[in-house]
Amino acid sequence: MLFRSLSAGLEVVSTEASGVRQLLGDACTYLEEETPHALAEVMAARIRARGPTKTPPSLANFSIPSTALRLKVFFEKIFS
Repeated sequence: MLFRSLSAGLEVVSTEASGVRQLLGDACTYLEEETPHALAEVMAARIRARGPTKTPPSLANFSIPSTALRLKVFFEKIFS
């Protein structure tokens, strides 16, 4: 679901579970705590920060080749 949302140019808020930060880096906004309050704070901050001219992250970062490379590096770290 994360890749689909990013590919659509949507902003993504996520936890760091399952190595999400290692795969997606700065493409997501991450929760400091996994609580409803933390989610509400992050969402409110992202809405305030989003200006009328702000564009979504480059979709090129989520092409099949770049995603495959990030996954390769991720799994090499895990299994080495």
